Amino acid sequence: MHAVWKRLDLTRTQFTLVILFAATQLLDIITTRLGLQRGATEGNFIPSLILASHGQAGMYLSKLVIVCLILAVVVLLSTRYKHLWQAIRIINVITCLVVISNMVAIFAVRA
Repeated sequence: MHAVWKRLDLTRTQFTLVILFAATQLLDIITTRLGLQRGATEGNFIPSLILASHGQAGMYLSKLVIVCLILAVVVLLSTRYKHLWQAIRIINVITCLVVISNMVAIFAVRA
C-alpha cells in the first residue's frame, strides 16, 4: 500500500482518508442492502428514485460511479484545492452516521 499513496502523491493522512472514504461507502452499501432485504425503505431521495426506476443494481452502480468520481476529483485536484480533504473528512463523518442509522433501521424492522 505504501507505494500506492506515494505514487498518487498523497500524504499518509490523505491516503488514510481515501481508505476510510471507500470503507464507509462500502459499509453504507452493505447496510442499505441489509435494510432493504429486511423491509426498510431508502431514506435518501435521489437513490430512492433510482431504486424505483432501476432497482438495487442501478442504485448501487450509481453510487459506485459517484464514489469513484469524488475520489478522482479529490485526488487530482487536492494539490490545488487543499480544502477538498476537509470535505472528505466531513463526508466520512456523515456516512458513518448514515451507517449507524441504517443499522438502527435493520434492527428495528422485523424480518
